[in-house]
Amino acid sequence: MEKPEILEFYKLVGRNIKNARREKDIKAFDIASQMDMSESAFTKMERGETKTNLDKIIELSQLLEKPIEYFFTDKTQENSTFYNSQDSGKTVSNHNQINHEIITELTNQLKEKDKQIFSLLEIFKK
Repeated sequence: MEKPEILEFYKLVGRNIKNARREKDIKAFDIASQMDMSESAFTKMERGETKTNLDKIIELSQLLEKPIEYFFTDKTQENSTFYNSQDSGKTVSNHNQINHEIITELTNQLKEKDKQIFSLLEIFKK
């Protein structure tokens, strides 16, 4: 079972996805179609009910014209802390503490993607 902090993080990412989509005045169905996924799967991602992998975040970043870090930042709190919605606003943890594990994983995924891109570039250079 995931730690409560991790679950809250996915909810935060989902809220940011939904906010960015709404800012662009795009329907969930339309974004889901562009991402080759069902509307149901997309709305689960917006609710933080499923883990959002880095590939999807990168794709959303491009479609919604937002920097990647936009999706990982809590814009509702001035002090950048996460709050547990089931615990009446009680602070779960400082932003940096919650993000450490997730940022490490995302960094590793980015490094792997970089390796793949460089490998492809080498193939195309030949």
